[in-house]
Amino acid sequence: WKSAADGLRVNLRKASFHNKDAAGEASGNWHALSEGPGEIDVDARLTRGSGDAVWRYMPLAVGKGVRDWLRGAIIGGKASDTTLKLRGDLRQFPFRDGKTGIFEVRGKFRDANLRYAGLWPDINDIEGELLFAGARMLITGKTGRMFGVALREVRAEIADIEQAEELLTVTGKVAGPTADFLRFIEASPVGERIDHFTEEMKAEGNGELDLKLSLPLRRMTNAKVDGSYRFDGNRLTVDSDLPPLAEVSGALRFSADHLEARGIRGTLLGLPLTVDVRTAGDGNVQVNAAGEVSIGTLRRQFPHPVFDHLAGSAKWTGSVRVRKKSAEVKLTSNLIGLSSSLPEPFNKPATDALAFSFERKPPPDTTTRAGTRVGARDTAARPATAQDMLDISLGRALRFQLVRRHDVNPPVITRGLFAIGDVSASLPERNLMVAVNLPRINADFWRGLLVRQANGGDQKESVLPAPPTVQFDLRTADLTLLDKNFHEVRINGSRPEGTSSTRFDLKSRELTGNFEWNSAGNGKLSGRIAQFSIPETVATPAILQAKASEVIDRIPALDITVDQLSLKNRSLGTVRIAAENRDGYWNTRIDAKNDDGALEATGRWRPSPTQPDTRVDFKLNAKSIEKLLARIGHPDAVRRGSADLAGNLSWNGSPFIVDYPSLNGSLKLDASNGQFIKLEPGVGRLLGILSLQSLPRRITLDFRDIFSEGFAFDSIGGQFAVARGVMDTKDLQIQGPSAKVLMSGSVNLGTETQNLKVRVQPAVGESLAVGAMIANPVAGAVVWAAQKLFKDPLDQAFAFEYAVTGSWVDPKVEKLGQTPQKAGGEAK
Repeated sequence: WKSAADGLRVNLRKASFHNKDAAGEASGNWHALSEGPGEIDVDARLTRGSGDAVWRYMPLAVGKGVRDWLRGAIIGGKASDTTLKLRGDLRQFPFRDGKTGIFEVRGKFRDANLRYAGLWPDINDIEGELLFAGARMLITGKTGRMFGVALREVRAEIADIEQAEELLTVTGKVAGPTADFLRFIEASPVGERIDHFTEEMKAEGNGELDLKLSLPLRRMTNAKVDGSYRFDGNRLTVDSDLPPLAEVSGALRFSADHLEARGIRGTLLGLPLTVDVRTAGDGNVQVNAAGEVSIGTLRRQFPHPVFDHLAGSAKWTGSVRVRKKSAEVKLTSNLIGLSSSLPEPFNKPATDALAFSFERKPPPDTTTRAGTRVGARDTAARPATAQDMLDISLGRALRFQLVRRHDVNPPVITRGLFAIGDVSASLPERNLMVAVNLPRINADFWRGLLVRQANGGDQKESVLPAPPTVQFDLRTADLTLLDKNFHEVRINGSRPEGTSSTRFDLKSRELTGNFEWNSAGNGKLSGRIAQFSIPETVATPAILQAKASEVIDRIPALDITVDQLSLKNRSLGTVRIAAENRDGYWNTRIDAKNDDGALEATGRWRPSPTQPDTRVDFKLNAKSIEKLLARIGHPDAVRRGSADLAGNLSWNGSPFIVDYPSLNGSLKLDASNGQFIKLEPGVGRLLGILSLQSLPRRITLDFRDIFSEGFAFDSIGGQFAVARGVMDTKDLQIQGPSAKVLMSGSVNLGTETQNLKVRVQPAVGESLAVGAMIANPVAGAVVWAAQKLFKDPLDQAFAFEYAVTGSWVDPKVEKLGQTPQKAGGEAK
């Protein structure tokens, strides 16, 4: 340095420096002026530096606000190739016009995080350049990432660092997943100002964010935001209770306190819709949508059998209002254009209107005041819990309301109402109420839909959380169940919370009883029925044939007692059914008895989807055949008599439909002291075969007096072998006072046909002996003794054989011939 006439001069030929923040060198000169801090000409260069220390080396002439921002904005990173140029009269610093001097700090940095504003998401791994030129500061990011997505064209700029209110402008573009854009909105002050509307949204697809922030460094609360996000072909889930939107395209504009999108287009369930989004002045977000629903599209996406009974399409409108992190949703439609062939009250032609509404809203009793819940049973103030209510209605046909608590995961149902038909019930204070009141209910139809869905649909967990205690009340004048009609029906009961048991009472004109259903495992139904009058079936033969092919994969355990079972006003007595699922089989026992007979049966069924099989062992004791047959609908088939029938049968399939082609087993029959009565054609079926009344119908001679008006028997005995639905016998014998009948052959149970040989041996010898005794006692005694000694030769002499073939109703009888006595005593 030296002192000269024009003032002090300092010449810095070279200076090197280093510390923990940086290392570098500088050179230049300075000389004093008559006024001011003097004139300078300095060049400096950093060979290494820490990005987060840049703020320390800014000239003090740079305002404190800028230095403080740099201190908090650049986190970590490394600086390199940083240079300083300072030339000119320092009274003109920072040389705003660029003519009176130069002030330039230019440097590169990498691997830094840029925290441009404390409440906004950071830009990570940024590589860029810092520039101070005159009164301007500019940070340019060449590369960087936000939520893992690459950024481009990032700029942070202060146009005039000398202003009292330094204004930082941040701009940038981001191209990447829409899900990350939603994260950006949620993490920014916009998320708070729109009440976190986007927090629960889910998105698939990409878009491009264009962002501009105006940030007064000394008044960050006055920050301004101008952003837009463009997307195309996205998939967006706005709310968990609504189906996702597909092929969503449009642009969303937002500011610090406003969000808006007009004419967003997409598809809902495969059909087009339009969506508008805007925020109100209070920060609430309003989403309005309109579209159309098509049954054909629903059927393809949700293959539920209920859609087989619906057709057409209908327009709908909807809205979502987000307020205080609670989304109120409403969808409405008049369903014009949609037709339904479902049972009443859900059937309608396409031209009729039927108001449909879906709402999610606050429950009616959760109005809060000073942080307490109004409407609670207890008088003490309690903090309000996060709740909502689903409210679905379909005209006057259906109401479905559920109140859910959201302070646990998954949500818990606290109360609800499910009402169908003319029901006056309202949402209860607690529990879930199910109320149904319809003129007619076809339970078989709805059960069929559920069975088809269970067999053909995916086994997915229910989206509804477990309900609390369930109470139900079902009323109908006409109930169709298991192909039978019940009248004046009322079912009411409940299932307590935390249990698997449902208790209910059933009252109707045909049945009265109380029951308990336990849903654990395959389920168990227990109950006691005071009286059960079996209704007649309402199914047509075609329907019954179709049901025979239904696949049944399980039956619950049973413990049922019927005190009084009746059919067509005829008492059948008491019945006890006990069944359990054990070792892969459904094992059951049936005990039925009345004053005229008793049935004991045990069985098992293997519910295999490929090889189901059923086996039944039974024993029937009829104290009075006449009265027992009268109880089951054949009062004029047999007089007097008693019988025992025992056997075992097995077939492929369920226990409710006999598969005759696979039917196998054996039977044994013993009967005594009865008389067949003349039967109408087709009545009694197998019993008609034993009565032999077809013989005199087809033959003008022979045994008309024996069989035509009813064949009396002293005993009937025989065994039967059943193979593939055909019942064979070799030794069926009917012994009567007027004739002895021997049967052999087969009966096809599936086709109801027969191929039998019948030998009829009349008791003429006995009659002759008695007549001879009356005329001549000695001769009569000789005839009687000869009959017994030579085994009824006269009876055998007059015996005939017949072939009985064809259907049971209209058999064909062919006389094979008389079998007279041969020499040597052999019968032909």
